[in-house]
Amino acid sequence: MGFPFSSDFERSFSYWFYSPLTFKATLLALLGLISILIGNNFAFLFMKPDVRFADYKIYEKINFNHYLMLIGFLLLNLGIFSWFIIVTSLGGSEVLIGSYHNYRYSINGFPIISFTYFSISLGLPLLASASVSNWQKVGFILFALWALAAVPLGLRGEVLFPLTTTIVILVRKGLRISLLKAMFALVVLLALITGIRQLRMVGIGQISSSNIDLNPLDSIVELGGTLRPVTEVLIWQVTGDDYIYGASYWAPIERGIQRLFLLSERASDISDDRLMNVLVQKRVGPIGFSPIAEAYRNFGTIGVAVVMFLIGLLLGWMELWPIVQFRNALLAAIYIPLLIHVRNAFTSVPAQWFVGIGIIYLIYYIAILAGKKRPNRRINFYSKKLLSQYKL
Repeated sequence: MGFPFSSDFERSFSYWFYSPLTFKATLLALLGLISILIGNNFAFLFMKPDVRFADYKIYEKINFNHYLMLIGFLLLNLGIFSWFIIVTSLGGSEVLIGSYHNYRYSINGFPIISFTYFSISLGLPLLASASVSNWQKVGFILFALWALAAVPLGLRGEVLFPLTTTIVILVRKGLRISLLKAMFALVVLLALITGIRQLRMVGIGQISSSNIDLNPLDSIVELGGTLRPVTEVLIWQVTGDDYIYGASYWAPIERGIQRLFLLSERASDISDDRLMNVLVQKRVGPIGFSPIAEAYRNFGTIGVAVVMFLIGLLLGWMELWPIVQFRNALLAAIYIPLLIHVRNAFTSVPAQWFVGIGIIYLIYYIAILAGKKRPNRRINFYSKKLLSQYKL
């Protein structure tokens, strides 16, 4: 469109954007967007609302809100304080005010740091799913304080993913945002993304001597740069790679089963090329990945249409869920890995779904056991007569 943007983008784009395959990659991205839209609308047109666990009285009687708030608060705090302990033990303030490269180099060899991100990402929306309380407010304040330290380091996704999910939960609970405020927030967010991208290259300690440009158009360009994994996958195909027919979707599930039940010797993480985060790192570098690229790598064009349709169907189905605490918490556990998958491989999604959904049901059954009574899940919620007679 002729808008000026940063020279480092120009250098990065020169590696892939001018490939003749980028046009096909753009068409695949458009196909993915259309497919996810069709899947979403298909859910609203042909799926019935899932009314299981829909009665507020269930959660009141078993005090589900108390345990949801407690576990959410514990997960959030565990993640935040563990993160600060790890970072300060690796270099203290020098790491906190240094560049993103310095931070990544410092935490290299400490994979446990990824568990702190997941704990924060799940804990915050779980806390938001609970009723308004002082504990919830304290949790939001602690997250904001952590974000003030994490964002200048360049941890944008680690902050934005739980924040976005929390906003989704709050909107389901009744929060309303005007179009004007939303547009203003979007412009501010795009400007911040641009500024943080530049700041993390030098670190907050060098901010006074750096020229930070807050051009929101740079963020648009950077978001467009996420098309690169699709182009790279197309390049792999024309240079001799065949489709892998679901291998990258099955590999993390297989590896998880092997680890959980110790069934057989697992291949090393860095040697299993079925994992797309491993393969793209070997062939291209740390460019992330995408659901469209992964779907094409597995099944070609038809894979993009089917996978994105299924994602849209899942999102539409969750939108039909009743707005109760249990379903809001379950939505958070499913939604966060999908958000992470937007710019990453599918590798972590099954484990995060397994753990996240497991925690929600664990909270539910802890609440039941604490109340010493278990609700009848087979109740016909369509029948007002049965519902009025239902007792725990």
